[in-house]
Amino acid sequence: MTGFRQKLFRGFQFLLFLLIGLVLLYFAFRGIRFSAFLEELIHARYAWVVASLSFGLISHLLRAARWNLLIEPLGYRPGLKNTFLAVMTGYLANYAFPRIGEITRCAALNRKSKVPVDQLLGTVVAERAVDFLMLIVLFLLVFFMKIHFFGSFIRKTIFLPTYESVREAYLSRPVLWIVLASLLLSSLAALILFRRQIMRIRGFSKIREVIQGVITGIRSVFRMKKRGVFLLYTFLVWAMYFLMTWVVFFTIPATHSLGPADGLFILVFGTIGMTLPVQGGIGTYHLLVSLGLSLYGIPREDGLVYAIISHESQTLLVLIVGGISMFLVFFGKRNISRINIS
Repeated sequence: MTGFRQKLFRGFQFLLFLLIGLVLLYFAFRGIRFSAFLEELIHARYAWVVASLSFGLISHLLRAARWNLLIEPLGYRPGLKNTFLAVMTGYLANYAFPRIGEITRCAALNRKSKVPVDQLLGTVVAERAVDFLMLIVLFLLVFFMKIHFFGSFIRKTIFLPTYESVREAYLSRPVLWIVLASLLLSSLAALILFRRQIMRIRGFSKIREVIQGVITGIRSVFRMKKRGVFLLYTFLVWAMYFLMTWVVFFTIPATHSLGPADGLFILVFGTIGMTLPVQGGIGTYHLLVSLGLSLYGIPREDGLVYAIISHESQTLLVLIVGGISMFLVFFGKRNISRINIS
């Protein structure tokens, strides 16, 4: 009965996340002119998509090579082929259940090279910690590179409307706002005074565990013998991500004039969309990327054309290469990769 309930829960989880993605996809496409959207999609220059796919494939190879650097100190050398097959199998699994890809690629590599799954999971934590740090660095870099653009946008669309609303509400109901301000200050004081008790609550303790995991992962990288090579691979992986995002700008006229800094901006938006707990970033990627492009005054139809070309081309790559990789993992030859590190 327990097994049945577990399968039922997984099925419900799959449908729930898929439904969330489809709802977000609906909101992304709601109200657009489909005739203009299809016209732009049909006449896109797909030669640039081939370049984007090439950069995407190179990024997967680099990620596999980088993973090998984390595995070697454990006493194993599975080889680039096996880690690449495992990485692509993991990416494919993410289209079934969000976040299951990390466990799947560890299980896939264990099947091919007999590296213990529990040890591999530690390397994945370290890898994800570094990528999370890279995303923060890119976000800050983009923010400061486009500070005038963001400053104007935030001031016009967020700060001024909020200020006017608060000012108008305060003038009409000053007593209410004084009470709300008092409650806010009291809540902040309570958070400071009872911070230790609050951190013991399950939700907060989970957040603390995640943060500690990120810190531990980053520290483990800097203790590596080949940390310079690891950081180089990390830079190259994200450089490939940037290139595969940027070159798609040249597929349609609406985004053709956007520069490298704009490519970094859309990369950050797209990466956030892909990391949200929805299968393969379906819906989340399209909504966030089209929203990001709308900040440049690009019509939603054109923004969605870009998002569709960028996302679906990489999805097709994962489905094909990931499918072949999964077949080779489960039906290909296994090999033992234990090495002597004494």
